[in-house]
Amino acid sequence: MGQCRYARCKIAFYALFLLLLQACGPSATESPPQPLSSWPPLPEPYYNRYTKARYELGERLFFEKRLSAGNAVSCASCHKPERAFADNVPVSPGAGNSAFGFRNSPGLLNIGYAPYLMAEGGVPSLEHFSVAPLQEAAEMNQNLALSIKKLQADTVYLRLFRAAYDTLPSIKYMARALAVYQRYLLSSGSPYDAYLAGDTEALSPQAQKGMTLFFSSRTGCSGCHSGFLFSDFGFHDIGLSVKENDPGRWRLTGSESDRNRFKTPSLRNVALTGPYMHDGRFGTLEEVLEHYRQGGEKTPNRSTLVRPLDLRPDEVQAIISFLHSLTDTVPYKKSYL
Repeated sequence: MGQCRYARCKIAFYALFLLLLQACGPSATESPPQPLSSWPPLPEPYYNRYTKARYELGERLFFEKRLSAGNAVSCASCHKPERAFADNVPVSPGAGNSAFGFRNSPGLLNIGYAPYLMAEGGVPSLEHFSVAPLQEAAEMNQNLALSIKKLQADTVYLRLFRAAYDTLPSIKYMARALAVYQRYLLSSGSPYDAYLAGDTEALSPQAQKGMTLFFSSRTGCSGCHSGFLFSDFGFHDIGLSVKENDPGRWRLTGSESDRNRFKTPSLRNVALTGPYMHDGRFGTLEEVLEHYRQGGEKTPNRSTLVRPLDLRPDEVQAIISFLHSLTDTVPYKKSYL
């Protein structure tokens, strides 16, 4: 429990640290990538608006292994583009296998729309999102001062930081560039999107059956997985057995009513982002659906929305087919690497 209080304090410290660093930056001149016209405008802070130079700097930093101990891993090592910027293992190792965390690496596509970040909701914006992983032992495991020293010794980064922010490499502007890159990792080209746009053949009959079930009161899936990102961004206990090393939103609030509650993840590209749940305990969508079919475990704060579902095997497969239709058809490696 002491470890959880310490982790909660660290989250607050990193957020406060970067809030104190914020200041207005130069105006954007290039047009950023755009979401679908039916989606709301992508929010971005006035002090860190998109420019092509900032995006390109952030992209280079995202794939930069020198930001980790021993130059071993980059952000992309745990957020793989071909996996919708998630990882394919339950829990990712830190640089040089220095340590293991306790959460599954989430996908990053459309993350710019998230009102807060992390499974307990403890990070208020993308500008605050990148600093902690860079120095956490279970992630990139390198002192921030050393990371900046490496960047300042590289003439390419000197040029890129100057073009993006008219400054030398620093913690503040490294975090900002990473935020710009991640904010504009947009994904809205799935068969489901094509179906909504009028292509009635974009979804198979099985996927259409699954869509009907997904949005029905019979399953209640859309009670939490709602909106254009299929997330209400609320915090729910969905009946997963409690692990003492990760009490969910309790890490942030200390309230017993928040124990074992985690933020609802987006379901876009969900077929690519397994293993599933905050700790990667389920390897397949079939396992996830079986968990919900059985109604989860009787945890203290289990949501009333989680209940046993009377679904036939063919109906389960139909829902899974619909979930696959949320996969963007853009080849991620080609788009982002």
